[in-house]
Amino acid sequence: MESIHIYNIDDVVSKRDNISEEQKRNIGEIFIKLLGENESGIPGEVRRFVVDSEENTNHKLLKIKNDFFNKDSTDDLVELLDSFAEDLLKAELVKDGGEMRRHKRITQGMLFIKMLSSKIIFLKLEEIPSIDKETFEITDSFGIDRKYYKAAIYCGDEVNVVDKNKAVANYWVDKFLNINPLRDDASNTKDLVSVIKDKRLFNREIMESDLGVDIYKSAQDYIFTESRFDSDDMYNLIMNKIECDELSKEDIFVLSELSKIDSDFLIDKKIVGDSYKKRMKVNDNITIDSKNIYTAIKAQHLVKDDTYLKVRIDNDYEGEIEEIFKEYS
Repeated sequence: MESIHIYNIDDVVSKRDNISEEQKRNIGEIFIKLLGENESGIPGEVRRFVVDSEENTNHKLLKIKNDFFNKDSTDDLVELLDSFAEDLLKAELVKDGGEMRRHKRITQGMLFIKMLSSKIIFLKLEEIPSIDKETFEITDSFGIDRKYYKAAIYCGDEVNVVDKNKAVANYWVDKFLNINPLRDDASNTKDLVSVIKDKRLFNREIMESDLGVDIYKSAQDYIFTESRFDSDDMYNLIMNKIECDELSKEDIFVLSELSKIDSDFLIDKKIVGDSYKKRMKVNDNITIDSKNIYTAIKAQHLVKDDTYLKVRIDNDYEGEIEEIFKEYS
C-alpha cells in the first residue's frame, strides 16, 4: 500500500486531487533528495521523538499504526490523513483579537503525506523557486535550502523529525504532531563528548591525514565555545579551521555515529566540563587536579617546559600561594 496526498496550506486547506504519474515520480525524487534513499532522514539532520501512548491513547499516529500499518483495509484512512492537514493549519495560526490569523513567521506551503505499508511521512514544503509548483520537478541543481521544509517520519516506534528553521521553535512537533523528545540535552551532550574524545565521530582516513589534528581540535573547540549543537555549524567551523572546501560531511564524520545524536540541542556545559576533569601525577610528591584540562592547556594556564610544568596563578589565589611558600621555603 502506497499513496501520496497533497494539500495546499494557506488561509484554508485545499487538497490536490488527480496526481499524475509524472508528479508522483517528481515527488519521489524530492523525498529522496531531502530525506535520503531510505526516506528516514539524513544522518546529522534528524531529531528523534516519541508518542506518549499513556498520556494520549487517542493520538492520531497511534491510530495510523494500529489500524493501517500492514493492513489491507484503507477504510477511513483518507479522512484521517485529511485531518492531519487541518491540524497543521491550526498549528500555523495564532489568535489576534477575536480572530485567528497565520503566524507572521510561518509561511504557507504544501503538505505532502506519503503513506506506506508500515511508514508514514509528512513533508511541509514552502513555495520556493527551485521546485515547479505544478509538476513538482526540481529545477535548480543547487538544491533546496533546509530552512524551507519540515518533515516527520513515523514507523510505529520513534518519530524522526527534520526541522532546521528555528524562527518559530517547535510548532511542528508541539502543536502539529504533539510528540515528545526521545533524548534530552544531557544525554545528547554526553554522547557527543564521548564520540569526539575517543574520535569515533571521525573517519579513520581523515584522522590519519595531515588534517586530523586540526579537525579533532576544532571539534573540541566547538563543544566548549558553542551553547547549541548543530551538525552543520560544527562542520562549517571545522572547514573554516582547516581552510579546505573539498571535504563533505561524509568525508569527515562517521554518519552512523552522527545519526545517534539529535541534530540540534543545547550543549550541557557541566557535562562537557566534567568530561575533561583530569588528575596528573607529576612525581612522587605532586599530583595536579584539573577541573578542565582542555581549557587549562589551551588557555596556557598549564604549560609544559621541558621537564617542568608552569602553572599560572590567578590573582585571587596569589596570597594563599605566597603564604604556603613562605611557610615551607
